[in-house]
Amino acid sequence: MQSARLKWCNMKDQKGFSLMEIAMVVLIMGVIALFAVPNLQNWVQVYYLNGDLDACRNLIRYAQQATITEQVPYTVQFYDLSSNPPSPYVINSAIVYKMVKGSKVVTQQYVFPQAYMILTEFSGDSIVFYVNGSCSGNGRIEFTQNSDGSGLAKGVQVFSATGKVQVQDPWQ
Repeated sequence: MQSARLKWCNMKDQKGFSLMEIAMVVLIMGVIALFAVPNLQNWVQVYYLNGDLDACRNLIRYAQQATITEQVPYTVQFYDLSSNPPSPYVINSAIVYKMVKGSKVVTQQYVFPQAYMILTEFSGDSIVFYVNGSCSGNGRIEFTQNSDGSGLAKGVQVFSATGKVQVQDPWQ
């Protein structure tokens, strides 16, 4: 009975990881994290930029579809970082409105939280959609990752004849 008890408690029969093996695994994971974290941060910024580009594209498409459906011209007005929007609107945002009996009726407003709108190439920084689906002119809206215009730049292109909206990646 005594020898069975000693055999049961013998340390040589137990299985597990040594301290050296655990230290090696932690070291390898640390090296992997060293390379992965900067790439992950860049990926998150690109993800946010793409999200705001999609929001801009959807806002423009909404205005176009509402124009065709209601047979009333809709306008998308952009307020980039260099503009001075009237109250209650803010920079780095866009609104969609229609004119009803001489007054502006805003149907959508969006503030771009992660990307910075640095350039709009539309007359008066706005696009007017007509009932046939076309718009007032060709143009683009350019966004960047940073407010000073640095970082990755992408844009949304609008074609006047068809009203087609296209995200350009990378911006050229």
